[in-house]
Amino acid sequence: MIKSIKYSIHGIELKQRTIHLPLPSKEQKLRARGLRNNGVLSEVIFWRHVKSGAFHGIDFHRQQCIGPFIVDFYIRSFGVVIELDGAGHIGKYEYDKRRDEFLRSMNLHVIHIPSNVVVTAPESALQYVESELIEKYGIRT
Repeated sequence: MIKSIKYSIHGIELKQRTIHLPLPSKEQKLRARGLRNNGVLSEVIFWRHVKSGAFHGIDFHRQQCIGPFIVDFYIRSFGVVIELDGAGHIGKYEYDKRRDEFLRSMNLHVIHIPSNVVVTAPESALQYVESELIEKYGIRT
């Protein structure tokens, strides 16, 4: 019997959901690995705060392949994408819009956080993620 993990934030249990993602190509996997190895500062800081279940025991994936896109962070247990928006997104408005539309069409929830917030006030960025998860997936009893 497989025991399911229960997640909660500040005593509020979170309802999990399963989203089936398309399998990435070999090229996509290699590109994602390269992005993980050459992360920008905001991604490195965010990752230090969430890796290995450090954020309420929740498992985050970094540089996750989803369809034709690679997202900054993905929480499989909730179908949540986290994008850190900084200098790398300047001039990519149409690309970002297409990506977000695709992700939402897969019933994924997309959270955008400005990179400068992660760098200057990482706790604020994490509190924002907490509030989004509680708002969207919190089970109120």
